[in-house]
Amino acid sequence: MQRLYAATQELFQVNTQTGIAHLLNTSPQVVKNWEKRGISNQGILDIQEKLNVSSNWVKTGKGEMLIEKSNAVTNINNTGNINHFVNENYGTVIANSQKNFKLLDLNQVITAPPKIPFWVKIPNDELQSIGIFKDDILLINPHLKAQHNHVVLVSSNERGIVAKLSIDLKNQYFLKYNNQMPEIMPTDTQIIGIAVELKRIFLNYEK
Repeated sequence: MQRLYAATQELFQVNTQTGIAHLLNTSPQVVKNWEKRGISNQGILDIQEKLNVSSNWVKTGKGEMLIEKSNAVTNINNTGNINHFVNENYGTVIANSQKNFKLLDLNQVITAPPKIPFWVKIPNDELQSIGIFKDDILLINPHLKAQHNHVVLVSSNERGIVAKLSIDLKNQYFLKYNNQMPEIMPTDTQIIGIAVELKRIFLNYEK
């Protein structure tokens, strides 16, 4: 159980039973039971599937804590609108702990990719067709596998760029950087993380 606390603290800045329950989309009572009896086999599988933390590491402490992204599974729901970055399992936890995540410059994360989630600000309106506007702030999680329709932060030509990812039936990756058609992802482009939360500041104008 201590390894689970260590993992959620490092990856998500979460170290409470309630916080872990939200991450895993389960009840705090389940996590409380794990404290007394040990983590169940199903719980260990859920931890690997939803948090990308190795089941072997949770059980034995051996090997790497994180599994490779290529083998990871994530259950983020994409609805095709502004909520397609909002992970229903992480949303509540993020709302309670977002003050712990830093706002970083888009290009800063390319030179030194963070190991924990971080915020980035959108510099323009090029993605407004998918509901992202200038000065929106996205929370990027670097530990989850990118899937079709996810909004991702990529490193391309030594720049940090936010784009919408599409994956076709041939497993080819395409990126939508602006209001134009998606472009095939260059081989030297690296996905840094996926957007799991959006924060927008609304200004009040007096009439």
